[in-house]
Amino acid sequence: MKITDIIEKRISVRTFDATEKLDISVVDEIRRSIKEVTTPFGGGFTIDFRQFDLKGPQTPSTYGTISGASWYLLMGIREDNMAALAAGYGMERGVLKATELGLGTCWMALTFKGSDFIKGTKMPEDEPLRIISPVGYPAKKRKILESITRMTLGSAKRKPMNDLFSEGDFGTPVREDNKFYQALSMLRLAPSAKNSQPWRALVRGNEVWFYYEPKTEAAILDLGIGLCHFELTLKAQGYEGTWEKSVEAPEKKGYIPMVKYTMK
Repeated sequence: MKITDIIEKRISVRTFDATEKLDISVVDEIRRSIKEVTTPFGGGFTIDFRQFDLKGPQTPSTYGTISGASWYLLMGIREDNMAALAAGYGMERGVLKATELGLGTCWMALTFKGSDFIKGTKMPEDEPLRIISPVGYPAKKRKILESITRMTLGSAKRKPMNDLFSEGDFGTPVREDNKFYQALSMLRLAPSAKNSQPWRALVRGNEVWFYYEPKTEAAILDLGIGLCHFELTLKAQGYEGTWEKSVEAPEKKGYIPMVKYTMK
């Protein structure tokens, strides 16, 4: 399956079929994928993949937002901006692998009880658990709460390309024939906290500056998720490039420059 097909297929799932169990080969493949994760932004995060007993004493609490999932991706992150960027990129690799295998996922930062998930999970002391994602087969019918949540968050609504990505200068939309257009369109499909879409990009020649809007605590992490989509799409097209921190970036009011990508 092409990476663009996987990205387009991924949606946030909150209602899972508790009767359909994950085969051990599927579990092994997801564990292998997160073990092999590397990012262009370094480390500072740890990902685990665990099963919980939904009927036992260690039932994890998601405050009713998730039902039917017993397997979860768990991620601890160091308190550092580049670690948050790398973490978003790294865990999305695991999420996309699960999507490729026909499974549903849902990024969660606040709507879970951390202590329930921490029990039995080994995270480095300086990388506390901050993010989880259920993993499982989507139920054939959503719970009413999930439908309400999707409507509240506007999960099916995203800003148009012209609002997010510019070419040459801010205010000039990136053209469809630009070599970065498809990769940016895949970035646009990335999940983000409250569907805030905090990322912006400016294309100039072979360079792309990426910015984030500090609307939520997860803005940098969300940018990392989007950059995973961006780079994987470019690699699938045969392009390679380098990343560096945006020290001298064109100014955009209300947004903070984070990194720059330069195509080789």
